Amino acid sequence: MNNRPKIKPERKQKDVFIDYLSIAILVSLWAYLFSVFSGLPEEVAIHFNALGEPERFAPKAGIFLVPGIGTLLFAGIKILSRYPHLFNYPVKITEENASRLYSIAVKMLTFINLAVVIIFALISIQIVFKAQGSDFLASWIFPLLTVIVSVPTIFFTLRMYRKR
Repeated sequence: MNNRPKIKPERKQKDVFIDYLSIAILVSLWAYLFSVFSGLPEEVAIHFNALGEPERFAPKAGIFLVPGIGTLLFAGIKILSRYPHLFNYPVKITEENASRLYSIAVKMLTFINLAVVIIFALISIQIVFKAQGSDFLASWIFPLLTVIVSVPTIFFTLRMYRKR
């Protein structure tokens, strides 16, 4: 790993757009939560099982825990994406393929970051909906979250194998 070339892959306009979209979703989520905060009951469900049933409750300020974790994860993944030579790869990195594979890996992290933001936004919205008496997302949130994370990971890993 220490012998890998330290190349900064070129980011395309689409990648930058996805970053801005992720940030826009985060900002919108925080604005939404602050706007509904005063109307929530004093205690809200903050953890759900795979069926969408509440398992743990907290004071209503607990609605900020989930987007807080999501925001920290977004920032951490964004920082990590600046160091593609440190990533684990499913194929051997060489001088010839480094630029190509680094570019794919950074793009994968960009999409995973968007997925993380969407996941934490959906969970936060589920918490608010549940607190307001709605089960809108309850039964299908877990399968949806699994798909949102799995699809970009599988897609870009297969792409690395093809482009090695």
